[in-house]
Amino acid sequence: MYKILFEIILNNQCNKRCSYCDLDFKDTSFSFVDIDKFTYFLRTNKNLVEYYHINFFGGEPLLSFDKIVYFIRNVGLDKIHYSI
Repeated sequence: MYKILFEIILNNQCNKRCSYCDLDFKDTSFSFVDIDKFTYFLRTNKNLVEYYHINFFGGEPLLSFDKIVYFIRNVGLDKIHYSI
């Protein structure tokens, strides 16, 4: 059984411009359709893993808080860990 980490880059938005950052700051984001497709993938492969770990990442992931909440409510899995 595997333990799998996924880093989901929710957006490229940020309120800072750190010198070491390589983001292009274009207005791109993980869509709700993308979330639906990804959660479907997780559910259909749940028997292959011990648990998933989802790390919400991005420019500033909390600028996409609505998508984090949507993801967690719709994933439908018990063996899943989250971090931001």
